[in-house]
Parts: sequence; C-alpha cells; structure tokens
Amino acid sequence: MNDNALLEELEKRMAARGYPGAKASQAEVERFLTPTEAAKVLRCSQGLLYSLLRDGQIPAIRMGAKRYAIPVRPVNLIVDVVMASGNCIGLADWKQAWDEYVAEQLNGAGQRQPVRVVA
Repeated sequence: MNDNALLEELEKRMAARGYPGAKASQAEVERFLTPTEAAKVLRCSQGLLYSLLRDGQIPAIRMGAKRYAIPVRPVNLIVDVVMASGNCIGLADWKQAWDEYVAEQLNGAGQRQPVRVVA
C-alpha cells in the first residue's frame, strides 16, 4: 500500500471514529510499519507476525484481509522493555500492560476509550 492510500485510509478511519475532517500527515504515515518491516524488527517470520496481529497481541490498523499498518511505538517499546529488563517477556503480558497504559493516557487526557473492532 502506498503512502497516499495509507493517508486516505487513516483519514477514513478517523472520520468513522468521530473525528470528521481529521487529516493524517506524512509524519503520521512514517510512524507505521508494514508487517514485513515489523517482522524484521522483531526478528520473526511474517507468518508469526500475522498470527500475532490476528490474535490482537500487537496493535495495528487492519485495512482489508491482509493489509495492516502497525504503529512504530508499540514495536519499539517491546524491544525497549526486553532490553531494559534483560529477561524474556511474554507478549501477552506486554499487551495487557500496553492496553492499561493506553487507557490511562486516554482517560488522563479526557478522551474516550479506544474501540476494539473484531473482524
């Protein structure tokens, strides 16, 4: 998916979530990874990454059957937590902590809770 298509998809999704007129910038597009890029960062197969995406273990925007935009921040945080702890972490534990962090950040900013869409 090219950058223009991703920009359009992000704007469409933001409008559907109650943010009409929201514009996605090129900087926002660069804050996302493709599944191939994320798999390289995490040093895993694309098949495993797609499985993690389908199971909701890694946050992403789903755009069709097999098209995902994966935010850079959670992928980088997974790597940072592993490096800081010096231990093996369970992705399910990390995902729960990530969800709690996001909810806390949104509540503190007076924003509404994110909606989980299950396809």
